[in-house]
Amino acid sequence: MNRWLRIGIIVAVIAVLIVGVVLLRGREAPAESAMSDTTREERVPLLATAQANIDSVEIDRGDDILTIARGEDNTFTPVFEYDIDWEQSEVMRVVNTATALNSVRKIGEVDDLSEFGLADPYAVIIVTRTDGTSQTLRVGDLNPGRDSRYVVRDDDPAVYTAYVQRLNNFFVTAEDLRSRDVGGITVANLQTLDIANVDGRQIRVENCRSRMTIR
Repeated sequence: MNRWLRIGIIVAVIAVLIVGVVLLRGREAPAESAMSDTTREERVPLLATAQANIDSVEIDRGDDILTIARGEDNTFTPVFEYDIDWEQSEVMRVVNTATALNSVRKIGEVDDLSEFGLADPYAVIIVTRTDGTSQTLRVGDLNPGRDSRYVVRDDDPAVYTAYVQRLNNFFVTAEDLRSRDVGGITVANLQTLDIANVDGRQIRVENCRSRMTIR
């Protein structure tokens, strides 16, 4: 076999390989596009309301209902029977979760919501907007992987999943949101602390050389 014939064969093989790669990429492109479209379809906003348009967020877990409402000064605080201080960063974590909660996977329409714990839900979250409209999200059982819960919106018959880690931001109590700040008091700068309990008993705590004693 002469030199030019060998070169011709090599060039032909390289050309065939190039054509094969181009065709293969052409086949993969539609599949990737379809996957991207499916991902976009499954990841939908579940409580899509901008913070500026939220009037209140209510979380009903049956035995406990927490409502966080916008005040006249535009500050969000829990609705509570007593006037107490709140940990504002924790309160806003709940509100901000309502603005950014997305689904993870779309299950689709189902015949029996009870199979997903949605007929008698684990929790019901209602976001009320400043224009009077609202969005309701029912939260059901954990999925088999236990990293998500099944959810359904009031305006969409499809069942979705949402990450537990995100949903858990809603599942707090008023006690969890109370401020723990007592005016910067620490053991180091505390000299005496007088406490009167409900039955009238007086308790005095004294700091004696960094050792606390009760009298």
